[in-house]
Amino acid sequence: DFRHPDKYNLHDELAKGDRVVDMLSIFVANDEYKKLTNFKTPRTSIWMAAFLFGAGVFLFLFAVYFGIVFLRNIARKDRAGIVGIMIMDFFLVYYCFQLMVNESILYFPAPYREPGSVLLNSAAYLPFLCLLVMPLLLYKNVGIIKSESYKPFIKAMFTLNVITCLLLMGLFYYWGLYIL
Repeated sequence: DFRHPDKYNLHDELAKGDRVVDMLSIFVANDEYKKLTNFKTPRTSIWMAAFLFGAGVFLFLFAVYFGIVFLRNIARKDRAGIVGIMIMDFFLVYYCFQLMVNESILYFPAPYREPGSVLLNSAAYLPFLCLLVMPLLLYKNVGIIKSESYKPFIKAMFTLNVITCLLLMGLFYYWGLYIL
């Protein structure tokens, strides 16, 4: 913090001899620094990293499972919605991976831009897409739960998908990915 200069007399410091100085004791307490050190990311919190990894794996498995098994057996009117959810899940898998390996996404203004990366630049809008799609997902989830034509496993998978998306949205909010 350059607003609080600290002056040292080189002759006096050298006269003290060899020693170790704690760097934090030299600087004045700074609210911005405290905020930065308390900011949790996948690299600073094993729980966030584990959740992002688990969410990515689950969303991938969900999309593949419903792509292979579910689309064959659902009514034509439901296919477009399920395909949309599957595409969004695949993009969320990619974005979860990027959040784990590209920490700059969390520190730069949203939506994050990286020159030459069309896929990442497009994926930066996923938090906003989740906000728009979540009411539809919740409505669809209630319909699936109430329906007699879906097996309990399908209902549970779809509900877990919605819960995973809601938890990811909470992390997106925490990281400031909704701020324009």
